[in-house]
Amino acid sequence: LDGDPAALILGANDISVMRPLTTQCGLFAVEYAIAQTLMDIGVKPVAVAGHSVGEYAAAVVSGLLTLEEAAALVAVRARATGELFTECASGDGAGGMLSVVGDEDLLDGWLHGRADLWLAAENAPGRTVLSGTADALRQAAAELPSVGLMCRPVPVPHPFHSDLMAPVA
Repeated sequence: LDGDPAALILGANDISVMRPLTTQCGLFAVEYAIAQTLMDIGVKPVAVAGHSVGEYAAAVVSGLLTLEEAAALVAVRARATGELFTECASGDGAGGMLSVVGDEDLLDGWLHGRADLWLAAENAPGRTVLSGTADALRQAAAELPSVGLMCRPVPVPHPFHSDLMAPVA
């Protein structure tokens, strides 16, 4: 990480928090620290799960990876993400994400057949995140309210959890 992790995490308006190396390493550090703190006070997990970078923290807690192995993998992933989108970014970047609130069946029907948008996450019933190209997300934001779905951009500069991320893998 570039700089003090606490300052980066608490200073969310700082543009450096938008860089994959800062964000992904910071998220991993916070997720692991929370899990370790809970274990230190006696909370023992029966099972672990993680989403995205959280999978690495879960792998450490489960004993699948050491802390050092997971941290190294997160750093490689973050660098690859940053390099991919530095290379291909235009004025709008490579894409982004859109939070959608409302009936999943309405969203599924609207989303069907759209090749430039991906279902990135289902965070809770009626709480979905789309990922895609900048143009596709602008179109979605303009059209989704007319089918009864509320949406707002997620302030990230990359189309995480989409096929656009395949080169990072």
